[in-house]
Amino acid sequence: MGKSRTPTPAKAGQRLELTSRESSVLAMVLRNQPVTAYRVRRIFADSVVTNLTRSTGTVYPIIQRLVLRGYVTKVAAVGSNRGTELLSCTELGVGAIRDWVQRIDGEDLVLEDPVRSKLSHMGVLDPAERIRWLAALRSALTDRLADLEEYGRRNEHLPFMDLTQDNARSTLVGRLEWIDRTLKRLELEQRLAGVSTEE
Repeated sequence: MGKSRTPTPAKAGQRLELTSRESSVLAMVLRNQPVTAYRVRRIFADSVVTNLTRSTGTVYPIIQRLVLRGYVTKVAAVGSNRGTELLSCTELGVGAIRDWVQRIDGEDLVLEDPVRSKLSHMGVLDPAERIRWLAALRSALTDRLADLEEYGRRNEHLPFMDLTQDNARSTLVGRLEWIDRTLKRLELEQRLAGVSTEE
């Protein structure tokens, strides 16, 4: 097995391009600094965005890399008997966040969607199963929309929360509208198939 690669520290004034996940963690440090790594992890864990809640195990390794690369500093918390360390973003880190916000990546355009991937393979289901799957998905998305509204109320103090909430809400509403159109089509196809079979 090959050896794991040690993150390369950034040279003075040099910014290495970060992944979107690394950039998100770095930006969260900047927004909440000085902040503990545990607090950053909790912020991601409390999110209604599934890929963020599932990524909490990567937060600590990412923070380690950001420190090694010079984007984040850590200092011992005054008066802590548990070795608590407080994280802050360096000038280099702020510049990296500015680069990330303005950068347009392919993943910013047509977003990855596991539902779209499943849809292209639903031929393995019979017509009734397809309809049941989409109906269950619709119910789950409706529940998640309610969770999103509650999350927005709890965090309305955060910068640009109204805009980020509008983005997330529009995405969920759009998916619900798409499911309604798809269900109508599948139900019509099922009815027509039933009529033609009887004839």
